[in-house]
Order: sequence, then C-alpha cells, then structure tokens
Amino acid sequence: MIESHHALPVRAPLVQVEPKALGDLVHAVGTTDFLPSLSAFLERSVFADAVHLERVRLTPGFGKGYVAEWLGSGGPTRIPMIVQLMELYYERYYERDPLIASMRGIVGTQLIQRDVCAIADEDFRRALYDVADARQECFLVRGSRNVQYSLALIRTHERPTFSFAELTLLRQMGEFLFPLCELHASTAAVRRCTSPDSAIKPASGFEERLASSEIHLSRREHEICKLLLAGKTVPEAATRLELRVSTAESYVKRAFAKLGLRTKGELFAWAHGEV
Repeated sequence: MIESHHALPVRAPLVQVEPKALGDLVHAVGTTDFLPSLSAFLERSVFADAVHLERVRLTPGFGKGYVAEWLGSGGPTRIPMIVQLMELYYERYYERDPLIASMRGIVGTQLIQRDVCAIADEDFRRALYDVADARQECFLVRGSRNVQYSLALIRTHERPTFSFAELTLLRQMGEFLFPLCELHASTAAVRRCTSPDSAIKPASGFEERLASSEIHLSRREHEICKLLLAGKTVPEAATRLELRVSTAESYVKRAFAKLGLRTKGELFAWAHGEV
C-alpha cells in the first residue's frame, strides 16, 4: 500500500483570530507552556489529539547531513505516552520513515497528509500509531535553505477525517504560527526530546567520547559545549555562564579547534560519534 500525501493550494485567508487567544500563545513563547498553548490555539479551528513540533537543521557533508530536534508536543493525549512514543520514534523509526525523508529539503510551506492505514511498514505502524490509536496525520511544513520546521497533527479513530476547510485554515495559520515556532526555538532550551532521560543524551554521548579521547578542554570550554548541546545559542550560553558574548565565542572557537569542528551541527554529530 502507498502512503498518500499532497500539498494543498493557498486559498484566501479565512482565519479569524481572537486577540486574547493569540496573545496567550505569544506569551508562552520560550516556555514549557508553548506546545500546550499552541495545541489549545489550534483546537479553536482544527482539533488534534496530539500536536508535535520538529526542527531539522541541515548540515551538508557532516554526519547524516542534518540534525533533527523534537521541540515538544501538546494535546489531550497523556504526556507520558507522548514522550515514550516520540523517544521510540526518534531512536528506532525516524530514519526509516519514508514520508519524513520525502519532506526533507522542502522550501516554502506545504501541507501534507498521511493515511495511517496506508503505512506499509507494519512494525512501524503497530509500534507507534496503533499504540496511540492514531488514524490520520497531517504535517504543516515550512522550510528554507538551512532549516525546516514541521507541525504534525494527529487524530485518533474516534475523530472524523480532516476536512478540506480545516486543512485550508491550518495552511493559512502557518503564516503566523511558524514565526512564533522559530522564535520559540531560538529562545527556549531546545532539546531533541523533552523527557529528562532523553534530554541528556547528546551531552552524555559527548562526555563519553571526550573521556575516551586524548582531548583536554578547559572547564569553560567544556561547559559551553554542553550548553550548545542542550540547545543554547552562544549568547544564551554566555548569559548562563555570566560571560561576555565575545568571551563565550572565544571559548567556542578554542573548543572547536581542539575537537576539529567548525559548526554546532558538527558538535552534535561528534557527540553521537558520527564524525
């Protein structure tokens, strides 16, 4: 069976946004309330049992060529279940998901639907979608040359299929939702996953590889690398360490020189043993 997905044409704006609802969402940017607030905002027009936000940053020529980050989830589905399923997805199934592979490299905004029953990989479908009783999945994707954001909306078997009117509204909402998602990603301590165990995985791999190497980083160089792996920008790391940005940048350059790296994407790949 073949997965079905298609891009919908842009229609005239139909969304009527309540100022208070949008204000509440803006207020949640950069906090742990952002995804629950985003889910609640979407529910006014397009209900979903779960909403997932992902960022993919392209790193051509290094590691897998990209770094995928789960920025969080919201919705009425139990959060512990979401965390468990998302951890499983990124650890075991992300690389073999054909729809995700086809989405990578999208420039501009597209709306893509997936019929869960049409997923040919039965193990993939049973382990994730059947457990969550998921019937359908809709991706709103916006990409540029270097980074891609995607919002995935899931509905269970109890819900009706996404209507064309709902999908048109969702496509239109992307015009103001993605800038908020980008701002959230730049201000929050972004991690690939949100559970305590998964959040330390990049730093844990970094520590293990560093310990087995002959590379010696100073305390500050070590600290700033760990903050970068936790999703901090250099200015955010400087604030956390109470340093000037220029001083933090110097520590980054020294650490990267010792590790033989040039970019933050390479640091993630190094921590995972990919370079």
